[in-house]
Amino acid sequence: MKKAFVSGGLIAVLVACLLAAAPGNDDKKIAPGGPFKGRIIVVGTGADGQVQMVLENAKIQQLGERSFLVGTGADLGDPDEWMKGQVAWVPIDDADYITEFASVEEYNKIPRHQP
Repeated sequence: MKKAFVSGGLIAVLVACLLAAAPGNDDKKIAPGGPFKGRIIVVGTGADGQVQMVLENAKIQQLGERSFLVGTGADLGDPDEWMKGQVAWVPIDDADYITEFASVEEYNKIPRHQP
């Protein structure tokens, strides 16, 4: 009986160690403030990512059972940009892609199609 108790305890410790070392449990890999702090991200949603939002300092936040990318609309230098300064919540499940840029200047260097 004592042998079974010790074996069971060793198995429990082994399982706990394996779970602690599992990928995704190392919070040190995520920068303080979120994985996109200080970065610009472009989130594409809708049919083939046709709807784009350019966000600053986005972070992943839970609301109920869903995960969202939450960030502030970037100032792209366009006076008609209505998203500038607005906080946007984008369901991660709806994101077709996420592209990271170091700054607005880097984002503005990429060619874009004009309607």
